[in-house]
Amino acid sequence: MSSSSFDLAPVEGPLSLERVDESFVLGVAERRELAALFAACFSCCRTDEEPAAADWRWLLRVDGRIACHVAVRRQGRTGRFRRLGHLAYCATLPAWRCRGLGARLLRQVQADAPSLALDGVVLHAERDAVRLYQRAGWREIAPCAYYRAERRRSEDPVLAWSPKPACVERLRCECYRFQRDW
Repeated sequence: MSSSSFDLAPVEGPLSLERVDESFVLGVAERRELAALFAACFSCCRTDEEPAAADWRWLLRVDGRIACHVAVRRQGRTGRFRRLGHLAYCATLPAWRCRGLGARLLRQVQADAPSLALDGVVLHAERDAVRLYQRAGWREIAPCAYYRAERRRSEDPVLAWSPKPACVERLRCECYRFQRDW
């Protein structure tokens, strides 16, 4: 569990931030809260769906209830991508948006990355969210994403963050090479 000071817009009620790893077992109430969060944030989700698999989760609670959630998976277990994370999603309940909660969790992911042996993190951002990620130090490395397994293209840009600028540039080159070969 990790926590630090918050620089958020006024939020009524106590805030708590925790990081949990893949061995963390979600309770029934937490599963319901996450399902409601996903359904409120993503039109493709239903309230009875299980949360996606993740190696690490960051949960921000207000008054003991999950208000914001970030999930990161390790991109690969071996090879050149083993030290790369993939931010699967960053979701904030609509009632808590525009108060800095998502930005706070992104900063915590960045602060925790070295202790998780991650050199960088990539994500596919919805166009509406690109500014949030850019303000947190993420850089666009490709204008759209390709899903090789599904043989489809998404118009959502690919962004990357790393404390090492050379790592972001390497990821940008890898991304373009992958798109050219696709």
